[in-house]
Amino acid sequence: MKLEFTSALLVFLLLASCGDISEKSHDSNRSIMQLTYEIIPEDHDRNYFTVMWTDTLGLSEGYLPEKYPSRPKEIWCFVTNYENDTLGYYKGMSMPHRYCDFKSTDSIITLNFMIGLNILPGQFENDTTGKAAYLKDNLTPKEFEPIRVNINTDLRQKFTVELKEKTKDVREARKDSIDLQVIESFLKSKITEPFQVSKIDKLEFTSGVGKEIDEHKKCDSSSTGFYGSYYLIDQDYADEMGRPVGGVITIYSDNKMTGWKSNDTNQTIWEIHLESSVIAVWDSIKVGMARSEIEKFGKANNGFCVKKGDAFYSCDFNNFSAVYIFKNDTLNELTVTRKCEKEINGNLEFTRQ
Repeated sequence: MKLEFTSALLVFLLLASCGDISEKSHDSNRSIMQLTYEIIPEDHDRNYFTVMWTDTLGLSEGYLPEKYPSRPKEIWCFVTNYENDTLGYYKGMSMPHRYCDFKSTDSIITLNFMIGLNILPGQFENDTTGKAAYLKDNLTPKEFEPIRVNINTDLRQKFTVELKEKTKDVREARKDSIDLQVIESFLKSKITEPFQVSKIDKLEFTSGVGKEIDEHKKCDSSSTGFYGSYYLIDQDYADEMGRPVGGVITIYSDNKMTGWKSNDTNQTIWEIHLESSVIAVWDSIKVGMARSEIEKFGKANNGFCVKKGDAFYSCDFNNFSAVYIFKNDTLNELTVTRKCEKEINGNLEFTRQ
C-alpha cells in the first residue's frame, strides 16, 4: 500500500512540476501551457467534427485531471477557418467541457485555445455573491497562439503541444461583456421543459434506439434503462442526404427497451436537435426565427448567453443549454440539451475523452 501511495504521489508531483505551466513566465512574460488534443469525425458525410483535449491547468493548485469541473478557470476553444470565420466554439457552460463541436468543409482549420473563467467554480458553492464578483473581476481570457490543423490527415490522432501566450500587440480583443446583474440572475435561473413528452405521440416520426449520451453517463437517473431517438418527419424539408428529417428528439427511459412506446409517460427528453420548423421548443422558439427574437428570449429567461460572430449564439439556463446557428440573421439550426442534477450542482465528474 505504501509503495502504491508513493508511486501515485511521485506521479502527481511530476505532473504538477512540469505540467501546470499556465502561470509560468518565460522571456517577455509570455505564459505557456501543455495540452493534448485530438479531432474526431462525428459525422464525416455531414462535415461534423469534435476536437477533444486534456490539459494540465490547475495541477499546482491541487486540481487533479478528474477534478477539472471544480477549477476556477478552464480551457476555451474557438475553431476558425482560413478567413477567420468561426466554425464552432466552446466558451464555458455551467458544467465545464473539454471538447468543442464544429462543422467544416475546409481542409485546414485553426484551433484557438485560451484560459477563461469557469462559470460555476467549486469554491463558491455556497457563496453566490462572491461567485458573481469573482466572475466580474476575471472576465479577460488569456489567449494562446493558434494551431493550424489539416483535418484530412490529422484525424483520430493525439497531438501534444506547448501553447504560448499571445503577445499583447497581437492579442485579439474579446468584446463580449458580462454584467454583474446578468450573472446573478443566471445563477438563480431555471427554464421550463422545452417540449412536452405527451406531444411526441402526436408527431409524425420514425424511431430507433440511440447511443448513450456521453454527458449523462453518470447521472443518477440514467444508471439503468436506455436512450431512444424520434426522427421527426417534415415533408417540406430535406436534409443534406435528401431525407425529410427535420429534427431529432432524444429521450431517456428507465423501462425495458422492448416495451418502448411513444406514449410512455416516463420518458425524459434529454436533447432536441432541429434543422427545420417541424416543432417549436418552449412553445415559441423554432428554426426560421430572427436573431433578435432569439436574443430577446435568452435575456427574458435569465440565460447566460454568448454571441460569437454572425453564426453562433448560445444560452445556458442552468437546467438546459441551447446552441443556435444562424444564417443571415435567421435561425438555421438549434440544439437544446438537458443537464442532470449532478451536472447542475457542479458535482458531475465525467470526461468525453
